Amino acid sequence: MTPWARWRDGLRALPLDVPHLSPAGARLAWDDAVDALTDAAAESLRGPAARRTGVVGPTTVFTAPLPFVAGILWRGGEAVWKAPRGQSAMAVAVAKLAQIHGLPLVATESRDALIGCERIIATVSDATAAELAGSLGDRLVAFGHRYAVAWVTDVGEVEGIARDLASHDGRGCMAPTTVFTPLPNVVPALVEALDRAAARWPQGPLTDVEGARHRERALLAQALGRVTRARRAEVHELPPSAFEPDRPGRHPVVHHVRDVHEAVATLGPYARWLGGVAATRDEATWHKAGATRVVAPGTLSRPRWDGRHDGVAWLEAVLRG
Repeated sequence: MTPWARWRDGLRALPLDVPHLSPAGARLAWDDAVDALTDAAAESLRGPAARRTGVVGPTTVFTAPLPFVAGILWRGGEAVWKAPRGQSAMAVAVAKLAQIHGLPLVATESRDALIGCERIIATVSDATAAELAGSLGDRLVAFGHRYAVAWVTDVGEVEGIARDLASHDGRGCMAPTTVFTPLPNVVPALVEALDRAAARWPQGPLTDVEGARHRERALLAQALGRVTRARRAEVHELPPSAFEPDRPGRHPVVHHVRDVHEAVATLGPYARWLGGVAATRDEATWHKAGATRVVAPGTLSRPRWDGRHDGVAWLEAVLRG
């Protein structure tokens, strides 16, 4: 077994320290991220050695840097994991495990560690991406804001939607926090599925901003649509004209539409930021609308490790020049 494989296999046993998620919620997100690092996927990433590369992670999805770090190490490069301030515990644990197996991975909260990197991959907000571009220039490979939606054409798909929303408590860019559907009977089934998911993977604490946004959205739904609650879950129904690509966590917004074309048209000025779509029908229509990934509900929030992110071949971008 190679050092990389021993490191990969050891990741699952690491203790998790993720204050903004429940222990079960953190385990769900971590296991999904590690599950993606298969031997078959690794073999598909063979090629020239990677450079010394920095990876800047977001504050919302603690696992986001892992696929990039794993790919760089697999390709024989050195990796520097720049964690958000105050959130470096997991990155440090992953780096210590890598060093035990002789793999060149460093974890830090300091931006200064990026100075010696030939390339920097950043999954951050658009504002932070612009700030980094100003100082890093063409060394930067940045992935900014994205949002995801669900297209539900079968009531049975709600279990998958609930699982996708449980991952990272709906904070990730691949969490389908907006549900479009032509079906009249989705909401009761969806709120029950969300309640079951919350029992299995309890929600972590909300920030003050998240709590305020949730209350604002609930009030809007009470005025313009409907709020449906279960013991541990909540669904907000709103007219399509009220669509916004925000992330109200595990409490999705449902927009009832006539067909997929109305759903796509509803995206309007936000269409350029569309990322993933959870759907089992009309895949071609969603791809044409700009979606970078269209997969079945329940798999959208599970990371894919294939050298691509948001439709960009990031490994090749790291090697360019």
